Amino acid sequence: MSWKERLRKLREIILFSSAKYRHGLPIVPVSSIAEQYYCEVKVDLKYKIGDVDTLEKRMGEELHNVLLPMEKTTWDKLIEDIESERTIVASFPLCSNVNDLIIGGRPDAVVFSKGKPIFLVELKTTKGSVDVVWKDEIVQVQLYALLLDLLGFDCSALDIVIVKLKRDRALTDLERDLFLKNIIRACFAGLTIKIKGKLAVHKISYSKDKALNYVQWASNYWLNMRDPVPTRNKRKCAVCEYKARCQYAN
Repeated sequence: MSWKERLRKLREIILFSSAKYRHGLPIVPVSSIAEQYYCEVKVDLKYKIGDVDTLEKRMGEELHNVLLPMEKTTWDKLIEDIESERTIVASFPLCSNVNDLIIGGRPDAVVFSKGKPIFLVELKTTKGSVDVVWKDEIVQVQLYALLLDLLGFDCSALDIVIVKLKRDRALTDLERDLFLKNIIRACFAGLTIKIKGKLAVHKISYSKDKALNYVQWASNYWLNMRDPVPTRNKRKCAVCEYKARCQYAN
């Protein structure tokens, strides 16, 4: 089956999946698998109690909406644009069965050139250091790349780009308008973008083996084969919005 046929079937899989994983989920979000590598108990509490609104989350969502705007499209138009072999930037849902687990998610941006995905761009806002890329962030982007691969795209030239942006950085109107374009231009030129303490662009290579291993460990939780594993880093507990309800936080 070609990537075009798989793309057209995605809507059916996403809307009509009959699978039932932990917490009754028909599809496990890539973002939740990534969070398991931060703290699996936090993921468990999130599904049991519900999402807890925080200022940091709101700020991050607002920056995503401003810096990574995407025009609405259709599957047919997306396929047409990719087949044109022009350089295009798109954001669309991805989904596939991996080791008996249907996982899905939507990367911030995928850059296609000559019909192939060449850059997968993910924005991460932080109040900490922009120079550090955390394990859960790497897991998330590697799984997005894995889903592109399993959809049948040629990922042999794919680079993963993680953009770390300080949340307290005030952006000018021009910077906001050109943010994604400048990131992509720099990637094509092989340049390293860095604004000391404010912004850093990290490029990593896609590894199918690593991505499959990430899912393998995480899937045992969703398939109810083990209890959630707490983090060993108590500093994470100190800032966790679920610490009042967590038996491991004290």
